[in-house]
Amino acid sequence: MDTDNKNNEKINSTKDYYNGIAQGYKNLYHEEQILKLNYVKDKFPKVGKVLDAGCGDGVLNQFIYSDCELYSFDLSEELLKLNNNISNRKFCGSLTDLSIFEDNYFNFISTFSVIQDIPNFELVFDEFIRVLKDDGILFLSFVKFSLKREKILEIINLKFEVVEEFEETKDLIFILKIKK
Repeated sequence: MDTDNKNNEKINSTKDYYNGIAQGYKNLYHEEQILKLNYVKDKFPKVGKVLDAGCGDGVLNQFIYSDCELYSFDLSEELLKLNNNISNRKFCGSLTDLSIFEDNYFNFISTFSVIQDIPNFELVFDEFIRVLKDDGILFLSFVKFSLKREKILEIINLKFEVVEEFEETKDLIFILKIKK
């Protein structure tokens, strides 16, 4: 089986998993996500375009200021149905392809505990860099015990300036800017 087929199989498996647990997602992950977001909530923008990449059921929505344009993006259709983003800016797909968005579109991207689950996560970083404004901010967390940890850290150090870093019980949390 070639790499593309393996990646698609993994993505579909992840999608099926999250579609299957959507009704219980809040009980499983909501408090954990709130704890992580609390590390960086004071850094959230007051205005601008915000991409919640891997938005789940929309826990980030309660942290975003009303003057921001929030875009919710997730692999799971079922989680998007539960997302209370009051705008119609909800999109379903893989973070490896954000082609529905223009270059330099977002002021802020938030992605929490997602990147380690994507088989070809290098493409996600490339897409984030493409759609993030030059002065934009990427909030990223990933499971610190992930087998992909070293490769993720390598890409972060190669392509981003680390503004702040936090270590939480399960995750490493970063505030990042694109290296110039």
